[in-house]
Amino acid sequence: KILAKIISSLKARLKKQIRKDRFSALFPSRQMHVALNKYLWKKYSADKTVVELHAIPETDYIIPAYLLRLSNGSRTCVSGGLQFHCEFEDYLLSNGFTVHIYEIDPMSWQWFEDSRSHNLSFVLHKKGLFDLNKSSSFFGDSNRNTSPSILSDFHDDSNITNLGKCQLVTLKTAISESNISTLALVKLDIEGVALKVVSQALEDNLSVSCFVFEAERPVGGKNEATPYFFELIETISLLEKDGYQVLCYPRRDKYNSFATLCTAFKYYSSGPSCS
Repeated sequence: KILAKIISSLKARLKKQIRKDRFSALFPSRQMHVALNKYLWKKYSADKTVVELHAIPETDYIIPAYLLRLSNGSRTCVSGGLQFHCEFEDYLLSNGFTVHIYEIDPMSWQWFEDSRSHNLSFVLHKKGLFDLNKSSSFFGDSNRNTSPSILSDFHDDSNITNLGKCQLVTLKTAISESNISTLALVKLDIEGVALKVVSQALEDNLSVSCFVFEAERPVGGKNEATPYFFELIETISLLEKDGYQVLCYPRRDKYNSFATLCTAFKYYSSGPSCS
């Protein structure tokens, strides 16, 4: 049993290392993703904006600095995805934001209630964000070594199972249910569906000052990767058409062959209205 555990642990470590960028040349779909990211990092470089930017400590994310200077009533964030850490959200709280978190996983709910629920500016909603209001199954491994996703094909791990049912809502519904009058920031780390949430928010004509999101693709070959690449490029195009300035930038942990980090923002002097 001890030997089996050691072998299992070594396999998991090897698998994690192989997913880093330096091994991307061995996998055509990952080569494609790294090449796309390099193109996006150059075209949508943070160096090209004249707006002052602010890097959120202990995270990979960048936001326009003016968000931290908004009036108190305008400092509201909707955040999709929790999964046992919330450095981004903690930082916003320390800067006077109210943060509404949307999370599908009961284990993450419990972690939040044990560690963060004492703060009244931190509001947990036990549902996820999507482009439809619906009930859905969600998938992951029972030990939560990977973040759960509503996409059954998002992970390639043999331990992935159906973890149960969850409720999903659109950003428009989330805003309405929580009586949010102004929404400065939407941050999405929701395992493969961030692009759908952003696109639906644009279709619903929601006034959001800034989107920060990690666009992640299902693990797989070229057939799985290509539709994701088109969806990512189309979403960026829609953001630009709606007047957003878009930034794309790398993850520091060198897992850039599965995800693309983006920040898209407009300038509002006193915060956007959701009405």
